[in-house]
Amino acid sequence: MRKILLIGIFLTFSVSAQTVECPKVWQGAKLTGAGAYFDKQTEIQGARRDVKGGYDVELPLNTAWLVCEYGAAQKWDEVKPDPKIDRCTLRVRESKKEVKNAKLTCK
Repeated sequence: MRKILLIGIFLTFSVSAQTVECPKVWQGAKLTGAGAYFDKQTEIQGARRDVKGGYDVELPLNTAWLVCEYGAAQKWDEVKPDPKIDRCTLRVRESKKEVKNAKLTCK
């Protein structure tokens, strides 16, 4: 009985983070930016915080898409976080005003 209770508690609290990362190069073009969207038309505006080497943006839970920008081209990656996840953060890192990487982490 004790084992069953412990397994139940573990399963209740074990929510893994989901991370979606933009490729540094896509279709021959370098990564130039990233954003998050509710749907295919509505970009999410979150609270931006400057950090060493770039910035983080805290986003609402209903983030549905990570959009990676490569000049005029865009790569859309669908995000399907676990319902128990309580926040998402878009992390963009730059060097000399060139985007090095961008990833969305929901946990």
